[in-house]
Amino acid sequence: MMHNILSILKKIWKSVKGAEFYIGRDVRMVPNGSILLFPLACDTLACGLAGIVTIKRAKPEHKGDPIELLELYCGRIEEYGIGRLLARSMAVKQYLGGSSLLDDIHP
Repeated sequence: MMHNILSILKKIWKSVKGAEFYIGRDVRMVPNGSILLFPLACDTLACGLAGIVTIKRAKPEHKGDPIELLELYCGRIEEYGIGRLLARSMAVKQYLGGSSLLDDIHP
């Protein structure tokens, strides 16, 4: 058990080793990859751990025109809808395009 705890602590240390730390700063004003203790966020009331520690990640890059992507996603979801599931022409795992499509939509 102690070995597991130590390995987890080592992984955490490696992931935050090069990060910059800030205390009581606005999340929008610090660089990506920063770790904030007691972050300030306008119009947001964070509860629990989110109110104490925040890690600012880089914003994901846009994959293209959002309208075209939405049309593509909706088409794939419609193709793998409830009708095919009830007709048993696909596996349950493929419902709504499967987990890979849903992960693409909401990373």
